[in-house]
Amino acid sequence: DKPTVRITFSEEVSEFDLGDLSTEHGTFENLQQDGLDPKTYTATLILNDNVEDATNAIVLDHSDVRGSDGALGTGTSTSQVNFEIDTLRPTVSIVVNDTDLIIGESTVVTFIFSEEVRDFTNDDLIVTNGVLTDVAPIAGGSTVWQAVFTPTLGFESIDNIITLKDNSIQDLADSPNPGNTNSGATDSNPFDIDALAPQVDSLAVAPGLITDAETGPANTLTVTVEFSEPMDTAAQPLLSFVGVADPAVELGL
Repeated sequence: DKPTVRITFSEEVSEFDLGDLSTEHGTFENLQQDGLDPKTYTATLILNDNVEDATNAIVLDHSDVRGSDGALGTGTSTSQVNFEIDTLRPTVSIVVNDTDLIIGESTVVTFIFSEEVRDFTNDDLIVTNGVLTDVAPIAGGSTVWQAVFTPTLGFESIDNIITLKDNSIQDLADSPNPGNTNSGATDSNPFDIDALAPQVDSLAVAPGLITDAETGPANTLTVTVEFSEPMDTAAQPLLSFVGVADPAVELGL
């Protein structure tokens, strides 16, 4: 917002300029004298960013302003009506609870805003490699929102992120008019996805033919399995043997 400030003197003045006006959280531009009332001027107030202050005033310094008699004024005048400033932009922290997702797992994603926001939807987010349920505020207001992320099956990726787009959400300032928006995109903490099931690339048995004479506790065979990725060696594999022939047990690939 760029509010207009109206200054009305008790008489016509000269040498009045923008340097005679001051306020704590802004500057002034576009000083104009009223064409119908030469005692009245307007100026545009340019507010500083990221300010939240409930008590504000504008000060006019008379020491450089000459009255109709040519004499310089003295003292200052302060605006009689207080005004509030809220140019503080909302920020967010995005937390993915589970940072190592595997097949069958989902995780809660929490969005923690610096202040209450409105009109926050999934359209404000960039989500890849999975699906996110609709974001919703949790009890206690609209500063904390949550959703559930489920990774795409058959996919494997590290350092995934969920991103809030730049200029996508608004705070409650000046409601129902548009409020302050977030500045810049914000990423979640990175998380890994391994929703890709391991595959058996090859399986070999040696020897390939076992006769009755070679059966028993003293005889062994070797089964070699190659997987598409490293496996947990602490897990006990389960093998099933089929294709028994008589009089010999023949094992193939």
